Amino acid sequence: MSAAPTWCLNRLRPTLEKYGSRINIEDHSDATFDVLRVIEATGSHLTGVCLDTANTLVNGEDPIEAAKRVAPYALLSPERINLRAIHAAPFFNSRSSSPADGMEKSYEEIVRLLTAMGRSGEVRICRGAREYLRDGNTPVQCEAVDNLIELAMAQPDDRPLFVAAIGACTNIASALLKKPSIARKISVIWLGGHTTCFPYAQEFNLSQDVPAARILFDCGVPLTLIPCLGVASHLLTSIPELERWLSGKNALCDMLLQEVREYTDDSFAWGKEIWDVSTIAYLIQPEWVPTKLTHSPLLTDDSHWAHDERRHLIREAYFCHRNPIFRDLFRKLAGWS
Repeated sequence: MSAAPTWCLNRLRPTLEKYGSRINIEDHSDATFDVLRVIEATGSHLTGVCLDTANTLVNGEDPIEAAKRVAPYALLSPERINLRAIHAAPFFNSRSSSPADGMEKSYEEIVRLLTAMGRSGEVRICRGAREYLRDGNTPVQCEAVDNLIELAMAQPDDRPLFVAAIGACTNIASALLKKPSIARKISVIWLGGHTTCFPYAQEFNLSQDVPAARILFDCGVPLTLIPCLGVASHLLTSIPELERWLSGKNALCDMLLQEVREYTDDSFAWGKEIWDVSTIAYLIQPEWVPTKLTHSPLLTDDSHWAHDERRHLIREAYFCHRNPIFRDLFRKLAGWS
């Protein structure tokens, strides 16, 4: 779909709002996701987003700190995002003793961050799954799953709830198992796996809960996949860059800068991926994270991709334009007070 529908609807929006009218766009199956992007870009009311927060990232990325980077970005973008909830999700690595412990640490970090920002109480925070899916049929029961279902079912069919996920997709998959009809009420943007042309799919977010990932790929929910290596990996920054644009601006900037400094003892010619912001950047400006339609991949038992052109379509990001993304992020962080 070209940019013409968005341009036209933006011109018509004042008149539509004046008379309380709405134009509903209908298209055919191969353009469904384009329609969703037009609705998200031109709707008279902001589209809600439920940020399913876990701690993501490969190659040493600290999963606990993911919430610190993504939550401010979402909270500081009210012109595009009406943040409805933040959900903690399970993770298990050297920084947690179990998936349940990882989820609890994520939850506590979200609470601490929002308190530090003076935003405590403005957005609901939910504890997520304390374990991964045991199979592809049985949902994990938790507060985040019930909240996601509640938020989704409250949405009109033509105004989906955008669910930005930056970790294991256990909460989302459980909600889809518990209430399959929410698949027509939500649109998922998930940071997980690698590009579908990559030799393997294995990556931290995906590997944490393979049954949950399969549900996202198989159930037909509108899905935008943001792969890690080759796409979100373009979101590299460095300590000198962060010092130049964020140091001393406010307490939040100094806190984030210090956390990046703690990743290395030798910052010479060193860069750090800030993978997590890719999902929020896509919601703020889809052109920053361009996508293509592709057939939903099959995920094999050994975490490789398999392909079948008879399967339904999803969107897959193929690049991240790091410069406009970081300009937007740095301005919002530096301007926070």
